[in-house]
Amino acid sequence: MKINPKLLGLIIVGALAALVGGLIFFNIIGPAEAFHWDEGHHTLYGTWIYRDLAGGDWDRFWADTHHQAYWCFLHSWLLGAFFLLFGLSFQSARALSLVFFFLTTLLVYLISIKFFSRAGWKIGLLAAFACLTSPLMIAFSAQSMLEGLGALVFLSAVYLYFQSAETKQWYWYALFGLVLGLSIVTKYNYALFILSSSAVVILAELPGVYRELKGSENIALAGKNKRKEHKQPKKIANPFYPWLYKNLVIAAPVVLIALWWFLGPESERKIAMLLQTGNMISEPNVIGFWQNVIYYPRAIMTDGFSSPWFGLLAVLAIFVPLAVLKEKKIAPLAIIVLVVWAISTFSVGAKFIRHFHNVLPVVFILFAASVFAWTELLTERLQKYRLTAGIVLLVLLVPAVLSLTALPALYGGEDVQVKDFEVVLTPGSPNMTDVLAFYRQNMDQNKSFATAVSLNVLSPYSYFFYFRDWPVPFYTRFGDYNDPNFFMSEYYLTLELAPDSRYLKAVQWDSINEWNTILKRNLRAGRIRLYKEQEFAGTGVKALIYRKVGGQQPRYR
Repeated sequence: MKINPKLLGLIIVGALAALVGGLIFFNIIGPAEAFHWDEGHHTLYGTWIYRDLAGGDWDRFWADTHHQAYWCFLHSWLLGAFFLLFGLSFQSARALSLVFFFLTTLLVYLISIKFFSRAGWKIGLLAAFACLTSPLMIAFSAQSMLEGLGALVFLSAVYLYFQSAETKQWYWYALFGLVLGLSIVTKYNYALFILSSSAVVILAELPGVYRELKGSENIALAGKNKRKEHKQPKKIANPFYPWLYKNLVIAAPVVLIALWWFLGPESERKIAMLLQTGNMISEPNVIGFWQNVIYYPRAIMTDGFSSPWFGLLAVLAIFVPLAVLKEKKIAPLAIIVLVVWAISTFSVGAKFIRHFHNVLPVVFILFAASVFAWTELLTERLQKYRLTAGIVLLVLLVPAVLSLTALPALYGGEDVQVKDFEVVLTPGSPNMTDVLAFYRQNMDQNKSFATAVSLNVLSPYSYFFYFRDWPVPFYTRFGDYNDPNFFMSEYYLTLELAPDSRYLKAVQWDSINEWNTILKRNLRAGRIRLYKEQEFAGTGVKALIYRKVGGQQPRYR
């Protein structure tokens, strides 16, 4: 019995994705560090939605949904539902991103086999391999961030664009428009990339529509000349009208979602946050024209692929003259990536590697498709298939083999460098999750506590998530000690870091030194006493709990 190579390829990709997912979960997510700042913020929103869904409080559900004006609600909806199925924990919050990673890998393969006429399953296998071995994709698959969802939404839009173009059915157009609309409530700057690139690809269809129109007119004119003058010539449909109808159907969900979101509850705040997002991403953080131009191509080479050589091939695939490639579907993919690169480079001042993460799966497909297109081109030109195959295999297999040596570190639970943040997520114990457990185990849950310590891996959001069921109020610090109840707490939590502690770079606002100075002043005045302390071997961290003395009132000054 002959096995369908496309189905076999899908089984292989699914099995590899499941294997890689298992390695990431057990080696990185399971023993991982506490949330870094943005992770904690996103997870807090998901916790709100979980609470509302679990309690059936729909009024609060919609209030919490519309309150998410800066980072929009789609991720929190999915995370809240995920929490209902798997419970609330650091691991389950991050595992949702792993699901996004798995689905993205499958979609990379499915797009390849569906829309490439030649060697689609081979293209899919190579693209999926690039996805599963990408350091950047792996890093974000282990974090409770929006990047995984952004990549899945972007790739879904690409799939639906090709599907709707092939079937020409209104419901595919509407579904494509729905995904474009959902990008708005995923993350504003990702919506900018997705909507802009989709608009350019759609507008790039106009020359073809014009050629079809001129061809129709020529056919009609030829038909008229052949007929007798008293007969009415046959009318030819104007191809512009179906194109316009298609795009009106696509635009309808986008416009409806945008109006519902920005004109609904808390509209002024949402618009203000949208404008704030625009101001923040417009501030440059990379100086120099050429440094900006090469920022994302260099990121593709260094972080997008397991081998810089693969990354170089991908960058060449993006900028290669498209006319030499016979596979026509490469052109829209290259346009999509080029539009995102152009906007990220010349319109968005702030350069962050994670901004290019959402289009990276498209780069994998483009890379794989270009490899096979160039293989066919070289085969035709050289007329020596074995020589060509040998050259291509040598170019691909040597860096592939060399990159395999880095895979144990990627999947094996070594430190995960979080790009764009001064933070390292260190799997294994002890870490800041153990510090949180120490605090919880040594305090009376009926008493309040306060802390002004803030690290990128131990932010106020991590406290809010970990102590979400604490029965009495507790207090953390975002800026000033402006809550009058802050110094009326029973317990005061802090850290001391050794000079060689890996957490020194993660401290925010010099919060530890400032807070410890305040606590020691109150300790000398007899208002508090050292209640519990514990050192965590290998981390350079000592966790301390101070407790209020009798009827004494601790003070800020």
